[in-house]
Amino acid sequence: MISDKMDVSKIMLFVVLLGAFYSSTGQKGRDENVYKEKFPLPGVVPVDGQLLCDKIEVSNVSWREYVYWTKRIFGEGSKQDQTTMPDQTVWTAADTCLIDYELFYFTHPMYNGYPVMGITQHQAKEYSKWRTDRVLERMLIKMKMIREVEQDSSNYFTVEKYFTGKMGDRVISEKKIWYYAEYRLPTMAERERILHMSDSLYASARHRKADKPTESYMNIYCDFEACVKGFGKAERYYSIIQPGYLGTPPDKRLPILNLRGNAGEWLEEEGVAAGGGWKDKRERILESDTFNIGEPNAWTGFRNICEWKKWGE
Repeated sequence: MISDKMDVSKIMLFVVLLGAFYSSTGQKGRDENVYKEKFPLPGVVPVDGQLLCDKIEVSNVSWREYVYWTKRIFGEGSKQDQTTMPDQTVWTAADTCLIDYELFYFTHPMYNGYPVMGITQHQAKEYSKWRTDRVLERMLIKMKMIREVEQDSSNYFTVEKYFTGKMGDRVISEKKIWYYAEYRLPTMAERERILHMSDSLYASARHRKADKPTESYMNIYCDFEACVKGFGKAERYYSIIQPGYLGTPPDKRLPILNLRGNAGEWLEEEGVAAGGGWKDKRERILESDTFNIGEPNAWTGFRNICEWKKWGE
């Protein structure tokens, strides 16, 4: 009888602990959902679970905002300022005919919406951290929880400073939130989850003026080698290899644009990008989604994924 009672007690204790575990994990998901619904983030779409993904690759104009902020906070010519600039020589490194892209691609308003190129994987990760900081800062200002003040290298906002109480007199409300939107590069596993939402490999063709794509290059609508031999340098690349403009996806069922064949995209894993860019052959992209990249080039950019995350977890 005593043994039976002990067994029942053990079972009841197990049930209580199991219920507590599911209750806590379920509450965590509910908390994240509350933030996701209360604070909708621009430019992203839900993938599954708590994962959100940029609709488009990070653009030149978005990167220029990052460059401008860094210059304003740390000073022109500072180490931080210098490390934010993309390497614009990647265009002529790809081909000397692309001199106009080296001069104008990053800075000219015509290319505002095009994906930023010539950045390292480390630069992409630093931008992701910066974006995380700026999104939380704007959210807190909008909620009237912190003051909007002039900032410099001594008092600029970061997520860590907010959650560790190093905000000084910027704090207006003692009330605190504990979740923030963390932006980062996707892992290879996360990219697999995202791929089914892309328009790539077929819808991108609808945006091109040429009638018929070749099988050699995803987004080049002529014979590449024939172009090399048959056209002058000034016109050879004028309209055939520029990365596609980042606009609204044509199919709402496939809301993520250009995951393959437009600009390759840096992943979280060291030295790995995915999707292939305008210069990669279609056959190679279909053979394997990932590419080993050792240095910045003219056909690799990135996009962010995002999750609501509780500080300290």
